[in-house]
Amino acid sequence: MAGPPDDGFRPLSVAGADAPAQATGDPLPPGARDLSAYQRASFIDDRHRLATRLVEASEAVAAGRAPLSLLSEARLNLAEFYTAHVMLAEARSLLRPLDLAAMPPVLAGRVLAQRAAVSLLAGDRPVRPEPLGPEWKAWPDQPLWKVLSHALARAVPDEAPVMALIPEDPTAASDLWEEAEPEKAAPAVAQPAPPVEGRPTPADLAAAVARLSAFPAPFVEAVLPGLLELAIDLRSWGVARDLARRFDDHAALRDGESYYYLLGRAAEAGDARLVAFDNYVRASEGMGRDAQRARLALVSLGLASRSLRPEEARDLMAEAKGMWRGDELAVTTLRRLARIELSLGNPLEALLAYGEVIVNYPGHSDAPLIRQKANVLLDQFYDAGARGELPLSEFLTGHRRLAIHYRFEDDFARHAESFADTLLAAGATSVASAEYDAVHDYLSVSRDLGLQDIPEARTDALRIKQIRALIAGGQHEEAAMLLSQARVGASPEQEQRLALLAARIYALVDDRSALLATRLVEPTPGYKRLMAEARFANTDWAAARDTYRDLWLAEGNGFPFRDAISLLLAAHRSGDVELTRELARAFPALTDVPQWAEIAQGLTEPAAAVDPLASDGVRSRMERAGRTLDNLATIEEGILR
Repeated sequence: MAGPPDDGFRPLSVAGADAPAQATGDPLPPGARDLSAYQRASFIDDRHRLATRLVEASEAVAAGRAPLSLLSEARLNLAEFYTAHVMLAEARSLLRPLDLAAMPPVLAGRVLAQRAAVSLLAGDRPVRPEPLGPEWKAWPDQPLWKVLSHALARAVPDEAPVMALIPEDPTAASDLWEEAEPEKAAPAVAQPAPPVEGRPTPADLAAAVARLSAFPAPFVEAVLPGLLELAIDLRSWGVARDLARRFDDHAALRDGESYYYLLGRAAEAGDARLVAFDNYVRASEGMGRDAQRARLALVSLGLASRSLRPEEARDLMAEAKGMWRGDELAVTTLRRLARIELSLGNPLEALLAYGEVIVNYPGHSDAPLIRQKANVLLDQFYDAGARGELPLSEFLTGHRRLAIHYRFEDDFARHAESFADTLLAAGATSVASAEYDAVHDYLSVSRDLGLQDIPEARTDALRIKQIRALIAGGQHEEAAMLLSQARVGASPEQEQRLALLAARIYALVDDRSALLATRLVEPTPGYKRLMAEARFANTDWAAARDTYRDLWLAEGNGFPFRDAISLLLAAHRSGDVELTRELARAFPALTDVPQWAEIAQGLTEPAAAVDPLASDGVRSRMERAGRTLDNLATIEEGILR
């Protein structure tokens, strides 16, 4: 076995520190580096040796016995060791402080190459493109890293063929799910992407695989699955067989999910669907990324061959959704699940899948399009609920599930308010009140955090709706407490509504003093009636008379009989004989109440000119007065009750 790479460290005398520094310039492609000696068995010894060299170089530079480039090279050697073992965080921490401009071009080239390698292994693009560009053709490892820049991405196979099998319109999907004869099954969908400019060729792949011998087992183990998948996509079967055999040399890959998933890919590419199915099933039992890709591949294969019913495909995707999170693969899973739910006529479930993308992956490139689709579905769901096309319980349950994902979406408050309006109209006052409160609070928080520009009038209007819902549900004390906390300084229109609500609440809780203390700039008929009733109950006859009379003049023939009785009593008690007579003349033609004529007669007919001492006259007047008082007492009791 070859020894470890030359670490470049040479002890320097004090005189050596006075030697001229090496010239600097643009980084040059490094020469061939054989890192294969960095094996797991010698990991501790190799790390100790390289770390010791780093400490010695640091001390020598600090003492002035060595140039700074020696320290940079010692850091680079240790970083190279960590890269060979795919310990990327450690490698990055050593490479980050190195200044390319302060070191010789060849050493700077090694640093640049290492930084590119770490970026590619981590799934990023290199910050600087030189290591993969034509100016670095002399770099022996460039063929490997150019291929790995494609292979390590390991993108999900093209979704277009899969999505074409899942119409969003459930009516169009009905024929799709009919059983097909085996010989008429649809072609396989996991076809390789067409060649594109910059994509590696089979020759590029072969050259890259040839360089693997210069790297240790941990590195080869990390890149083998990506290389094998690229070989399958390129239909480079000879290289693919060679790479597949190498899986046996690595315990972490042997009989693992990546191995069986890639065998499934190879079998599917060769149209051996049963073999592909068996390998995907074995791979799907794992917990890693390739296990998730196998689950998606199983559904794709089932859709392509029509061997899965729609409900089965949905159940598999729903299970897969919960088994992988955090990256492009999770978004792909949710997107496909939503498409299947739409094909089955389940827009609510599709919305929930889209909602997970919007909440958990807001920066994903597909998030704007998914949000746009979700907005259309939300409009349809809430419009259907408002029109009564959904059972109220289903509407309520669906809203609560949607709110988990969409509550902070810009337009969701409008839907939630419409939902509360529907509940209130249906008599579900408590739930409606709670929803108005939730919308009010979320909008207030969004405004306070600067997320949305919400006018104060918007939240004021929601608070008024909540108070109305509480009143409608008989929760008068709660409404009064909420009203007392209402914002001071609202718009004149909102102040008017709040004052009217206050009057209604005070009337309902029989707080007449508070009711009479309210003021409206433009009193409504309902407000005037509440004030008249309160003044009547307080026996303020003159004020009650005036208020009821205003209502009578405004409403004319529409003036309620109950209010006419109250006006008559108030007029009589306040001594307004003229108004009493006017009412007596007006209302007998408007009502059939038997007591009315007698009441009016008893209140307005003057006493007969008889001898006050005549017993018959006295008796007649007393009996008539008694009947009048009895009728008045009966009606007044009904009014005040």
